Amino acid sequence: MNNLNSKVVITGYTELSEFEDYISATDVCLNLRYPYNGETSGSLMRILAKGKCSMINDLGSFSEVPDNCCIKLKSPEAMSESIEIDMIYNKFEALITHPQMISEIGNNARRYAEEKLDIRKVVQQYSDYIVTKPSLNLTESMIVTIIDYMKKESNRETEELHKLSATLAYFK
Repeated sequence: MNNLNSKVVITGYTELSEFEDYISATDVCLNLRYPYNGETSGSLMRILAKGKCSMINDLGSFSEVPDNCCIKLKSPEAMSESIEIDMIYNKFEALITHPQMISEIGNNARRYAEEKLDIRKVVQQYSDYIVTKPSLNLTESMIVTIIDYMKKESNRETEELHKLSATLAYFK
């Protein structure tokens, strides 16, 4: 369609240092997700910290990234494949014709990462929360209640639900 086959390399898994080199070499990063399973993206955090303009899907934790720090695309479940392709194309076209947007978004991303994603600040936030909140002390009966609820609301396997509830109950 756009004769990009000779210009696109699919790397597969790369070591972290090589991956970070790829991020450094880019002007605009795509970090599109679907399906989304509630995870936070380590790659997106690195992209923001390097001050790169990125395109992301507006879903889950990705929605928490301020609009001025990235280009947000609708969740893929809310559009057809052709609409998604057109949206990506149009966003790239806007960035290419207005390169100052790439710099501005990248600068905003870097500031956001410094303010909100700095590991020392995140550790302090966790520490403050743990100190100010008494242990939640999830009991076995609470775990059973969670499992029963999840079984009714979904078709998840019991073992998966037990792992989830055990994770929720793990406090030391």
